[in-house]
Amino acid sequence: MQIPCPTCGGTGQLIIPSTWHGAWATCATCHGTGNVFASSYPTRYALMIGSKTKLKIDFEVLREELEYPPVKESLAEVGLDDVFTILTSFITDETGIGEYVADSLVNTDNHPYLAYYNPIQKGRGDLVVSKALGILTELSLPVFPYLVNMGEAETQIKTTLENRSLARSHVIQAIAYDHELDFTNAVYELEKAVVIDLEDRNIKNSLKLARDKQSAQLELADSYHVQGARLLQAGRLDEAIGVFRYVLQFYPKSMLALYGLATVHYTRGEYSQAVEELTKVIEMDPGYARARYALALVRIKTEEYEDARIQLEEALRIDPDYEAARTALENLKDTGR
Repeated sequence: MQIPCPTCGGTGQLIIPSTWHGAWATCATCHGTGNVFASSYPTRYALMIGSKTKLKIDFEVLREELEYPPVKESLAEVGLDDVFTILTSFITDETGIGEYVADSLVNTDNHPYLAYYNPIQKGRGDLVVSKALGILTELSLPVFPYLVNMGEAETQIKTTLENRSLARSHVIQAIAYDHELDFTNAVYELEKAVVIDLEDRNIKNSLKLARDKQSAQLELADSYHVQGARLLQAGRLDEAIGVFRYVLQFYPKSMLALYGLATVHYTRGEYSQAVEELTKVIEMDPGYARARYALALVRIKTEEYEDARIQLEEALRIDPDYEAARTALENLKDTGR
């Protein structure tokens, strides 16, 4: 497939793999820059045309253009409200991004960093977030070397951009946690970003959103944790397991729900499943002494006494006053196991 170059009217060579949704092209005649929007072609394509000449960004011109009211208002709607926010949304130049556009993980019309700032944008399509963020990180370059015409403020501009870029790295990590419904860690990353960049209103707004999600998640989970515990105590195991599994749908890292599932499996004699759930809990919180004690009890049932001893000793290292763990360890020693 060939498309006309919007710069010189020549032809850009464009090859579209049959399995993909986007492509990369440069003008075979002038290598000129130009914009080609996906709406100009079938909607499954995201097209890029660009120059092989090194990118130059005139800082003063950019700042002046962004002050034009229609431009300023339009960009503010997606959280791009100053020149530094625009510049720190920069990922890489066209020579670096081209091959990735051809794989569709990063393309011209779906930017996960901006999508996090503007939740309304999230419905545009499901990203393979972990892969997209990995490539975003791999491609990321400092924008400063591309800037010209900064005047006497060059040092200050460089420092500001470095801080913004560092803050962005925490925001990107928060996006990954947010996608995994791990709002606690998303809040943690965004709090670090706010400390680095106190002026970025978008990060502050994202932090507020993440905190609201975290509070709602924990409040809902707590009510179901109590319900599941009561069902478990009443011996209504099928209902209890349903409650704990439901919690994990909206709070995948609920240690109480995982622990509850492990208790149900242990009670039913489903020891391998109990081990699986308890192992997840310990991976999330290696200092959870109660989970280590519970895992030791399962290991005793399956006659894996060495691992049971290790878990009990670790539980006591974490909590020296854990009498149930101490008693279980002494019983193991008394029986020579």
